[in-house]
Amino acid sequence: MVSGTKNCFQLTILNRGLAPAYQRFRVQVKLERGTESWIQYLPEIDNRRWLPDSLVTENCSLAPASELAEGEYSVKIRMRKENGVAVRPVWFALDGSLRDENGFYQVGSVYVKKSKNNSPQGQLNLIPESGEAPLSVFADASDSTDPD
Repeated sequence: MVSGTKNCFQLTILNRGLAPAYQRFRVQVKLERGTESWIQYLPEIDNRRWLPDSLVTENCSLAPASELAEGEYSVKIRMRKENGVAVRPVWFALDGSLRDENGFYQVGSVYVKKSKNNSPQGQLNLIPESGEAPLSVFADASDSTDPD
């Protein structure tokens, strides 16, 4: 995973419940290493699609902050009911020892690399470069480059 850029993230869920969910809950992912952490909501996920006894893979975009240091991070998820007044955790049927004090379950790990974003090289050509008013000028930036 590269910090400062969009990355594809897949979450596969097997719903072993007896009924489908009737309301949508908010899912968050957290990358954590020591005291450093980063959290993002996953708006693409809709738990109402997780039908009983069905395996569902959700495809999401993660864009970890460019300030994250390079290294191995724990991947944690949590789901919450948020109605504007109160926030209530929604527990996964996972081993309770995987859940931290904030309701996040550790589900894996990922190596985060630093983004190597080099500055773009702008080139603006004006045709004509000068003349009498009123002057119509054509601006051409097609020679600009971005090495990344």
